[in-house]
Amino acid sequence: MDYFMFMLPTQNRTCFCYRSMFLENMLLLSSVLSLLCFSRMVSSTHRTHVLQGSQDSRIGSDKTRDETNHARPCCLPYRFQAIVASLPNFSDRRKAVARMSRDWNNRIQIHSSVLFDSGGQEQIIRQTFMDFKHMVQYEYTPGGSCHTSTLNYGMLEPCMPENASYLGQSYMGAYNNQMVVNTWNFQRTNLNRDLEITIVVTADKCVPVSEHITGKIGTGKAESMIFFTNVTEQVDNSVFEIPHTCFGVQPM
Repeated sequence: MDYFMFMLPTQNRTCFCYRSMFLENMLLLSSVLSLLCFSRMVSSTHRTHVLQGSQDSRIGSDKTRDETNHARPCCLPYRFQAIVASLPNFSDRRKAVARMSRDWNNRIQIHSSVLFDSGGQEQIIRQTFMDFKHMVQYEYTPGGSCHTSTLNYGMLEPCMPENASYLGQSYMGAYNNQMVVNTWNFQRTNLNRDLEITIVVTADKCVPVSEHITGKIGTGKAESMIFFTNVTEQVDNSVFEIPHTCFGVQPM
């Protein structure tokens, strides 16, 4: 969901704008779900050839296709931020969004629960800092407490594995506003993970559009279907700073 939906001043107009954005997002989600259903029907023989070279060589708009112009597994941005919408959380009465901030090089990922008022001002309700470099997770409430726990699984890598299965290409939008997307399926079965991941990315820049994850991670089960909006690679360093309140707190 896009937080600009809350910027109109009067309550009635805010509600109308929110409903409009809600319907647009539901249409977008419907397109993504249709794309995933279509991709599942594609034969598993559409597997990609093993790539040569390092994973880092796949980053960028010119690295999403091989020499024969076939789609190839690619790398999501190593550092980005996005509004992450989950299907069960859609409502025309909620003004809350989930924001994900990710920095692979420093092995840290942050999930923030954010509320927006009618003037567009945000308020962070709570945050989860996952420090995969030191394998510690911090549950932080701004102005309040911080609780820590030990992480027992590895961070999801930005680059798809070389044996990822290509499930097909489609587009979202219409006419001159089409966005071409590729769908991939692969597994992560190391670092205390047993996951099957189906991901939809833009065909030119490998920007994530939608992601479906099932399986086990750590000691828990994973079942999520999300899509990404407001994706940006321009993320301030301060976003990834762990609050001082959390320093010295022992893992529970």
